[in-house]
Amino acid sequence: MVLLSSLKIRARLLLVLGFALVALALVGGFAALTIATEAERAAHFIDSEFQATQALGDVRTGLGQVRRAEKDIWLHMGDEAETEHFTKQWTQALSTSAQAIQTARGLVAGTDAAQLERMGQGLESYTQGMRELLRKMEIGELNDPWAANRAMEPLKVPLTAIDEAMEQLASSLGAQARERRAALASTGEQ
Repeated sequence: MVLLSSLKIRARLLLVLGFALVALALVGGFAALTIATEAERAAHFIDSEFQATQALGDVRTGLGQVRRAEKDIWLHMGDEAETEHFTKQWTQALSTSAQAIQTARGLVAGTDAAQLERMGQGLESYTQGMRELLRKMEIGELNDPWAANRAMEPLKVPLTAIDEAMEQLASSLGAQARERRAALASTGEQ
């Protein structure tokens, strides 16, 4: 205290200004660090949950296209050109779905990865069964949509497994996204 009283007013003001600048620099540094941390958390959110949700949407869309092409194959089974056209669409949609599952696998871990594995196995099982039905249709063992529908019964098991895994994965990703969003929002409120 005695030291401050021996300083001139100008020196005291410069000292206070120096302390204020140091305090301002500390607050600014802390704010910059907080912004950088939150930007990294937001980027991670976009890179993980958001992309995984987008990939799951691609899987869902692809599987919808597979099922639509499958339906069209059975409905047009008397017309060779149409059947061939829809079989190509089915094969393309199947490839797209498998690729979307593979892409999603790189974005998730744990139980979510197990659900994607279950979806992949179900898709493989469905593909094998459907290829067998297409072979039977080609050699004339399967010749009407009603018989094809009955022959599809065993394939409903892997299709149901795919749907269940997709719903569980969608619920899990949704919960993770809500949790991450809440964490980001709570940081913004502080």
